[in-house]
Amino acid sequence: MKRLMTILAALLMAVLLVVPVSASVVDEHVYSRVIDEADLLTAQEEADLEEVLAEYSELYAFDMVVLTADDMGGQDIISYADDYYDYNGYGYGSDYDGCILILNMTTREWYISTCGYGIVALNDMVIDQMAEVFVPLLSSGDYYKGFVTFTEQCAYYVDLSLNGGGDMDTMTGIYPDDFYDGVYEDEYYEDHYYDDGYTTGSSTVSLLPALLGMGVLALVVGFFIAFVPMFRLKKQLKSVAKKAAAADYVKPGSKRITKSRDAFLYSNVTRMPKPKENKSGSRGGMSFGGGVHIGSSGRSHGGGGGRF
Repeated sequence: MKRLMTILAALLMAVLLVVPVSASVVDEHVYSRVIDEADLLTAQEEADLEEVLAEYSELYAFDMVVLTADDMGGQDIISYADDYYDYNGYGYGSDYDGCILILNMTTREWYISTCGYGIVALNDMVIDQMAEVFVPLLSSGDYYKGFVTFTEQCAYYVDLSLNGGGDMDTMTGIYPDDFYDGVYEDEYYEDHYYDDGYTTGSSTVSLLPALLGMGVLALVVGFFIAFVPMFRLKKQLKSVAKKAAAADYVKPGSKRITKSRDAFLYSNVTRMPKPKENKSGSRGGMSFGGGVHIGSSGRSHGGGGGRF
């Protein structure tokens, strides 16, 4: 009996030791997708943005993260974004699918680092299009709305890449709520598209061939109306003959050149501007990034950014 109690006590201690370890493992995977080190958001805005990011990230199995900072420890914004994403456990699946938007408030720079499927879904052209929407909001100081718009843009283009079309039920910030209201409903087509004269089975369905026939008839009649008078006029021109050169119209010996000189009339100068470095673009101010590169962790990243 004593031996049995000893075995039971040992098993109980083993269970108690396993539970904290399991909890710590779970905690390692619980992370925030909003890291507002520059303190740009209120507590409520940060909580709301966290909820939006989590919803879209889980919906598409594609991590979406927002980070603001005042100091990057001497690192450039691209390296800082790549490292922060890689070394803080972000990304879905074996390819760590996702992206992170980072703001450097000291230099007024923004950058989107993409990883895994994010390199495909959010390519350079897509980032340019996204920037035209959310960067002006950052420039005006409306950071919360800018971050939410960035998140919705990410979700839209990821959905577009995965399914060939954005999910309009979840893209509330991209298009007006009433953008598609009534347009694709059956009632709309019943009331507008098949109005009088276009009802299936009606005799007026043949209206288009009739119009085409009338057009051809008009062309034929017009041709004969114009051809007959012109043919008669041509028949009357019996004294006119075709000449091959202009000299045939000049009377021999009637033209003599007594004086000649060269006169400078004008000059044509073409100037080509010297190519200048492009310091403006749709990404807001000077743009940088683009292409695929390897971060310090060894993972591949894409992305792009600029100033706001």
